[in-house]
Order: sequence, then C-alpha cells, then structure tokens
Amino acid sequence: MNCKYLLKDNVLRFDVKAYDPTTTLVIDPVIVFCSFSGGSANNWGYTATYGPDGSMYGGGAVFETGYPVSTGAYQTVFQGGANASDIGIIKLSPTGSNRIYATYIGGSGNDQPHSLVVDPQGNLVIAGRSNSGNYPIVNPGGQVGSGIGYDIVVTKLNANGTALIGSKKIGG
Repeated sequence: MNCKYLLKDNVLRFDVKAYDPTTTLVIDPVIVFCSFSGGSANNWGYTATYGPDGSMYGGGAVFETGYPVSTGAYQTVFQGGANASDIGIIKLSPTGSNRIYATYIGGSGNDQPHSLVVDPQGNLVIAGRSNSGNYPIVNPGGQVGSGIGYDIVVTKLNANGTALIGSKKIGG
C-alpha cells in the first residue's frame, strides 16, 4: 500500500492510496537500523543526515580520547583540552552494519556540529561552532574576522573521511 505524510496548515496527516476504510489500518514505521558509536569517550549526538547511497552520517561533540576513529581518518587524535570537545563524525553503511569511517575534527577549545549536508559525491559539509583558536582551516585566508568566543565554522570533509576539502571559521 502506498502511504506518505502530508503537512498542511501545521497539521500532519497520512495520505494512503487504495485504502479500504471498512478495514483496520495499521501504520507501523520500520526501524532501518539503530547503532551506537562504539567508543569509550563521552559523546553527544547533535545532528545526522543520509548520503546519496543511503549511508548515514552522524555528528556530535566528543569530550575525550576514546572515540572509535578509523585508521587513516582525517583526525585520529582528540585535540580538545580539559573541559573541551571536538566534533565527532561517523559514517555508517546504508544498513548500519558497517562503520565506513569515524574521525575527530577540532582544535583545543569546544567544537560542535549543528548541521550536516552530503553532496552527490558523498563529501560531507559540516556547519557548526567553535571557540578553538586552532580550529582546522583550509586556505589560510579562510578565516573571516577573528571573533572572541564562539565563531561559525563550515568544513567540508572528503567522501572517505581522510581529508578536508575546505574549512572556514567566520567570526565577528
């Protein structure tokens, strides 16, 4: 049976095609998968998205060494100091059964992702915030302003999770 959600005037409804109203209708979503990061580090999930192949990307703040980074990942060592956090990124296969990669991204302060978008090639764009003076920047002219406190960061990680394609810090 074909079923989809409809949102109209702030009311969420189901649009069910070929439904016989004299029978019982059960709408029971299926969990595709559920997973943990698998590390020993304290980490909080902030954002997630999916890729063009159905893979799942998760982003959060990691507060210590012990995130399950992958060999060859962009950043395999926690950079945050005491009471600080790095961005933790993990990519899982479409079924959730395999970790494709996991990496830290950050500097010596607090770094947090707030939004993830994947391009058609599988490169991940991360938008977030940072108060790290040494947040990874690609292209030294990539920093706009030099804010005090938290600044916006926009970082693009390649499809393999091994390198940054671009990274800017935007301060005021």
